Amino acid sequence: MRNKHHALRKVLLTSLVLMLLVAFMPVRAYADEAFQIGIDGYKAEDGNLKIYVNQNQGSSFTITPEQTEVMLGNNTLTTQEIRTFGETGEPVTYLCVIDVSGSMSQDRIDKAAEVIKNLADMKKAEDKIAITTMGNELNQSAYMTDPEEIKNLADSIKVTREDTNLYYAVVEEINALKASDDAKGKRCLVIFSDGADDQATGVTQGEAETAVTGSHIPVFTVGLLKNAKSTSDQEMAKILGSFARISSGGMHFAPALGDGEIETIADSIIDRINSSFVLYEGLEDVNISGKEVALKTTISTQDGQSATDTLTLPDSDVKSIQEYIESLAPAEPEVPAFDISITQVATEDGKLVVSVNHNKDASVFDSIQNVEVKLGDTLLGNVDKKLSEEDGETILLYEEVEDLSLLDNETTLYASISALGETAVDTIRISAEDASTLKGALGKLIFGLKPMYFYALCGLLAVLLALVVLLIVKNSKKDEIAEEEPQDDFSEEEGENTYDDNVPTQGSPSFNNESVTIPGEALNNQGASVTMPITSATPADSSSLNVLFVRMGKGEEKSFKATVSGNPCKIGRSATQSKMAMTDDTALSSVHCSLSTKGNRLFIKDEKSTNGTFVNGVPISGQFELSQDDIVLIGSYEYRVSWK
Repeated sequence: MRNKHHALRKVLLTSLVLMLLVAFMPVRAYADEAFQIGIDGYKAEDGNLKIYVNQNQGSSFTITPEQTEVMLGNNTLTTQEIRTFGETGEPVTYLCVIDVSGSMSQDRIDKAAEVIKNLADMKKAEDKIAITTMGNELNQSAYMTDPEEIKNLADSIKVTREDTNLYYAVVEEINALKASDDAKGKRCLVIFSDGADDQATGVTQGEAETAVTGSHIPVFTVGLLKNAKSTSDQEMAKILGSFARISSGGMHFAPALGDGEIETIADSIIDRINSSFVLYEGLEDVNISGKEVALKTTISTQDGQSATDTLTLPDSDVKSIQEYIESLAPAEPEVPAFDISITQVATEDGKLVVSVNHNKDASVFDSIQNVEVKLGDTLLGNVDKKLSEEDGETILLYEEVEDLSLLDNETTLYASISALGETAVDTIRISAEDASTLKGALGKLIFGLKPMYFYALCGLLAVLLALVVLLIVKNSKKDEIAEEEPQDDFSEEEGENTYDDNVPTQGSPSFNNESVTIPGEALNNQGASVTMPITSATPADSSSLNVLFVRMGKGEEKSFKATVSGNPCKIGRSATQSKMAMTDDTALSSVHCSLSTKGNRLFIKDEKSTNGTFVNGVPISGQFELSQDDIVLIGSYEYRVSWK
């Protein structure tokens, strides 16, 4: 009996432990979150008002038109169709913000870069990604679509010793997404940070939260904690996550706390975006004024929950929607589209003649803008056109066929005519027999050429031959005259000229490597000779700059000087290889970068260093011109650069 009680107690304790483990497991369960929606955008298109609605229940959550209620001002709209955003194939713009301040570390920045690279590999081809580094300043890249360009930029991001302006960044980057013409389609903000903020800019957490809720843009936050067990680090991560929770369909991840994994965060973000809804609302009998109008959307779930979001449409959008509604009124009866048909193919005067009928009156001929005729895939040239004299309506197209081999076999004849702002085309098959007949009628070839071209070539060759003969005769006459002219006598001794090159003749100039002397006789002057120095045509560039590098930071007073002139001045850790050596900085490469001048301009170039060269926080490649007092980051330190 006693053993039975002991066994029962053991089972109960085991069950209790399992229940506690399950209760505290960090599992993301969408169904346990309070149902929320957020209107992300809208546009009048295809006879409907398309409303983009974010939701926080994931891809498994579906709704029917009966579960929606949409009001536009005083009008109750009817949901015609519901699609997920992923089904529309529309583009997405991601603005990724990475905290590079002193509270971060390079390994955590590398994790953020890994998420961005996964996002670049998984996104659609037309989706765009921009990356902003967040420190004392915000430095945003261009919006990019090329995955390799995105991944290379993500890999280049390095930690700095700057402060963090998280709340300022949230406000500024949301405004950037809303204002940029390059941010197309659905827009979302992705923030990688530990949640720290020194509030140096004066922007408060409340102001940042207002910007998030007012934007209707989904915000995704990734908390990269320095110490997962630290209470203060956990609190900062919670503040960071609050921006995602109050946004329209955002999500928060904290891998160090078991909330998401670095490898799957990009997939979760894309799944959340693609699982948002697009409601297609009918606009029949809808009437709105030109003032601001509220767009209110309510969605109910199967278990009785409901969520509502309201968006105020500005006056300009209200007018645009009203104009679009008015354009949906029944249009005038449709006029048949311009159409043509090829009725006959013949030859005339060595040209191919294509007879084309059309469904318009004869006046269409005067409005023809472009004509194309193809045999197979070959476009024919020298097109001419006129109306048939028989009926006055059939269009006759006259085409030169340069290569008659196009008619060796069965082929396709294609005709295209652009007129009245429309383009009509028709295609027919030409049998091998008909092609042979047309080829014979167009004329046989002589050595692969049309007769007219062959005879023209023969005439050209005859002219060239006549010119050659004329030149030969002319040169032979010159030779005969030359043989008859007497030759000058030279006095020779033992086969050599008596003329000495080293002895100047009277009136001849003499010179050495430094000067030239011109006798007076050579200058028509019986007076003294003139001696002039020989100078170089291109003087050497003697410009040089005295450059000063002053190390920045508290307690740092080191400075480095160098004179930069013709040859590049190398900067690095090696005292033997660098003219400006900073031997105390192990983060420098042996030769890290170099300076060069052009006049009074100073240029810096990264010499393929390990950690890169940065000017005013921006990595450089190739030669970059410096300005006075620019900040250069090389190795472990920043330097203020000046010169004179």
